Amino acid sequence: MGDGTNIVIADESALFFYEHIASLGQCGVKPTRANPLSDCACCGDDFEHFNASHPLYGASPVSVLVRDASSRRQSRLIRARCCPLDLPEGSFNKLRESLYLASPELVFARMGAFVPEMRLAEIGLNLCGRYYKNLDTGTIDDRHELLTTPAKIERYLDKVSDMRGVKKARKALRWVVGNSGSPAESKMKLQFGNPLWAGGMGLPFTHLNFDVRAGRLAYLSEQNEFCIDYVNPDLKKGMEYDGEDCHQDASKDKRRRNALEALGWHVFPIDKSVLYNAEATKQAGQQIARYLGVRQRFPKNWQEKFESLRRQLQLPV
Repeated sequence: MGDGTNIVIADESALFFYEHIASLGQCGVKPTRANPLSDCACCGDDFEHFNASHPLYGASPVSVLVRDASSRRQSRLIRARCCPLDLPEGSFNKLRESLYLASPELVFARMGAFVPEMRLAEIGLNLCGRYYKNLDTGTIDDRHELLTTPAKIERYLDKVSDMRGVKKARKALRWVVGNSGSPAESKMKLQFGNPLWAGGMGLPFTHLNFDVRAGRLAYLSEQNEFCIDYVNPDLKKGMEYDGEDCHQDASKDKRRRNALEALGWHVFPIDKSVLYNAEATKQAGQQIARYLGVRQRFPKNWQEKFESLRRQLQLPV
């Protein structure tokens, strides 16, 4: 980079970075009050020594922010986008000298200009989630700390209300809750928990990764508590996504299930064959609704909304 210039990684590239780190601190990411756009890179020379092939930025071109439209430059490695200068505190994180990241809250706000509402909701669930995608192993692993929360995003949106895409971001935030444990859980939440008018199945689940204490029944499962993927704690009903690597120990699963049932909980299993099959998703949603006594009144345009939701979540229709 040229002397005295800042590069601000943003939008899709910053999102990719956040989705693949265990914690901000582990990667040396620190919040900053400085506004790096006041002296940002704007020409080819400024990007000459920038490593655009870094695996945490995703595929090239890397999305960066510049001061104004006249400063925008496009190349095989860089996609520069204009962003206003008067962004509030909490907009940037510093990677190292002269290299910054748009904060998770700014990423969510700006992505409203580039992606549809339900895809943005999925992005929000993942930014507020308890997991990351490990690039070294290809596994879904637990974060050391949450990147952000729905409440932090909401407060940030209030500060940038005039930004392009924020109106859509507010709508998408309605569907975002914290603590998602995997990409599949985020998709399950939006598909089964969203209301019928939004293309979901309208099931009354509210919390992701809810802890249930075993108490006096811990001896049944040899666990002191259980974490259920998606629940309604008042009804003591839940859903769990069973991935391909889940439940390797059948006897342990049985003890866990027996303990939960003894505690008054009923958990519905959802696996890949259900979530990734549109007809199976509908059947499962209707069966669970009947079990819960939920009356589903499907709008006339529900099928259209259902298919649109699944496309946005990259699920087969």
